[in-house]
Parts: sequence; structure tokens; C-alpha cells
Amino acid sequence: MEGIELKIETRSFPSSGRVRVHESLLPDLEVKVGENLEVMKAVTGEEEKSKPIVVSVFADSMVKTDVIRMSPEDIARLGALEGDTVIIKRKIPFTEVIGIKAGNTGKTIKEETSKAGATIEKGMKEIGEKIMPGKKEDEL
Repeated sequence: MEGIELKIETRSFPSSGRVRVHESLLPDLEVKVGENLEVMKAVTGEEEKSKPIVVSVFADSMVKTDVIRMSPEDIARLGALEGDTVIIKRKIPFTEVIGIKAGNTGKTIKEETSKAGATIEKGMKEIGEKIMPGKKEDEL
């Protein structure tokens, strides 16, 4: 997922490390209330890409669907201002990252082992033909 663009509004009741978004956005972000989001200032023009901050997400039907409500502290940590556009996306938990990488490693090992087996089999046939010329494969 690339993320969702939202405009920053300052929260009425400051609470650092927590953001509020419209409840309809949670399924699109693939998160549940209390899970973590990465929030990054949207890059415009020649600005450098900002470092994302990680916050807990809370749903609120009173927040507009194109807005994220953040504490002044989190807005400052982001290097943003109220009204700026940010990109939010699901923060993938470390355990999930490990699971994905382990699955990819297993797949690679299986593929490479299969290639090695085929190479060994071909080499053994060639050696057999050199040792016992004229013999069929099933006779070797």
C-alpha cells in the first residue's frame, strides 16, 4: 500500500503519539484501533523526503475523511504545519516483517536446491556416459 493523503488538523485535546482519522479509513489502511501508523509529510517541489513518525491510530466519526488530527508535538516532530498534507500508511509489525522474510528465504532455498539437484543429476549422467559409453541411462 502506498498510503493515504490527508490534511493535518491540530487535535482539540493534545495527546502525543496518537492520531484521529475517520473510522471509514481503517479498513483501507488495514489497521485496527490502537495499531500503529507511519505518518510522513508529503513531499512537494524540491523538499526532501521527511522521516516518518509512528503513532497509534484512533477512529472518530466526527473527523472529516480527508483529515488527520494530530497533537502539536507530533506535528512539530514531523516538521509540518497545520494544513500540510501527510501520507499515512500501516506500520508493518516487526514480527510480520520477519515472517515475510522467512517465507521468502524458504522459497529461495527450495528453488536453489532444485537447481542444484538438476545440475548434479546432469553431471552424474555425463560422468556415467564417460565411464560406461554405450550404456543406456537405466543400465547405469
